[in-house]
Amino acid sequence: MREQNNTILIIEPDIAKREITKAILSNDFFDFIELDEPSSMVEILENNQVDVIFLAMDIPNVDSLEYLKTLNTTDSFKDIPVIISLAKEDWEIIAKSFENGALDFFANPLDGQAVNLFLPFKIRTLLKISEQNKKINVINQELDTRNRQMERELDLAKLAQEKLLPQEIPYTKGIELAVKYLPNDKLSGDLYDILTMSNNYIGTLVADVTGHGISAAFIATMLKMMFTTYGDDIISPNWVLETINNQLTGLMPDGKFISIFYGIYNAIEREFKFASGGHPPGFLYRKDTGEIEKLKARGSILGIFEGMKYEGLSVTLNPGDKVLIYTDGLTECQSPEGTRYGETNLIELIKKYGNLHVQNFIDKLFEEINIFMDGGVLDDDLTMVAFEVTE
Repeated sequence: MREQNNTILIIEPDIAKREITKAILSNDFFDFIELDEPSSMVEILENNQVDVIFLAMDIPNVDSLEYLKTLNTTDSFKDIPVIISLAKEDWEIIAKSFENGALDFFANPLDGQAVNLFLPFKIRTLLKISEQNKKINVINQELDTRNRQMERELDLAKLAQEKLLPQEIPYTKGIELAVKYLPNDKLSGDLYDILTMSNNYIGTLVADVTGHGISAAFIATMLKMMFTTYGDDIISPNWVLETINNQLTGLMPDGKFISIFYGIYNAIEREFKFASGGHPPGFLYRKDTGEIEKLKARGSILGIFEGMKYEGLSVTLNPGDKVLIYTDGLTECQSPEGTRYGETNLIELIKKYGNLHVQNFIDKLFEEINIFMDGGVLDDDLTMVAFEVTE
C-alpha cells in the first residue's frame, strides 16, 4: 500500500505556471492545493496538512513578504518549509525572504530545463526537512509535557519544603525574633528552624546544604527530621551537632555536605550557647558599646567525617543586644561588576542598623544588599535569622 501523498500548497496567480509546476512534480505523487493569492493561506493551513509551500513573491498588489513573515512567526506554521519563486532574480527580496523563514528559491520558474532538473530535487529536499521538523516537534512536545509535569512536581515539593519551616515566629519571653528567607530556586538548600523548648530555652538553627535544587532540598529535609529528633530539649548545641553528623555520615551523596550554626538561648540567665560546623560566624551586636563580636566555634562541615567533635561556646547577652545568624548567600551576593559583598561590609551594616528594632534591622540589611546588587539577582539561597534581647 502506497503511503499518503504529500501536499504542496502553490500560491501563484499565473495558472500556466501552476500547471507547469504540477506537471513537473506529477511523477512524485503529490497532492496540490492551489491559490491565486495568499489571503486565505492561513485558513487553508489550519484545515489541511500541508508539507511544503510554494509562494510566488511577485503577485500584483500583494506583499508576499508579509505573508511569509506570518508563516515564520506562527508556531503552528513556522516549521513548514517554504520555497519562493520570482519572475527574475532579485537578491534583496531573496535575502529578506530567507531572513523570514524561506528555505529555497526559484527565479524564472518557466525556464523549462532548469525547472525540470532542479524543482523535484528541491521539493524532495524540503519534504525531508518537513519530516525532520515534524519529528522534532513531536520530541519537543514530549519534552514540554515532561517539563510541565516536572514543574508541577517541583511546585508540590516547594510547598512541602515550606511546611517544614516555622509557620510563624514563636513568642518567647525576653527576646524578639525576625527572619528573612529567600530561596534562589523553587527548592532551597537553606534551612532554618526555631525550636521552643522547656524552661524558657529557645533553639535557633541555620544550615546550608551545598548547591540548591532537588538534591539540596532533600538533604535539608533529612536534616530537619534529625534536628527535630535530637534537638528537642537537648541544651547542648555541640552534642546535637556531633550526633547529627554521625547520623549523616555515609548518607550524603558525593560532593554534598552541610554547614550549620545552632544556638540555644536561655532567657532566664540571658545566656546564648552555640556551636557551628563549617558555617559563617554569627554576629553579636552590643547595644551599650556599638561593638560587634564574632560568634565562631570550631567544627567541621556535617556529613563527611564520622566522630567529629564540635566546640561549644557561650556568651552572656544584655537587653538591646542582637544576634545575627545567616547563610553565605548574604556575603557572597555580587554587584554588577562581580564584587562580592563580603563580611567586612556586613559588619559595617550591623553597626549602622544595630539600634533598630530586630525586624527593621533585618529589613534594612536586605535593603542594603539589594542596593549593592543594583538590580542583580541572588546566585544562592539567602537566610537570615536574628533575635534581640528585650529584657
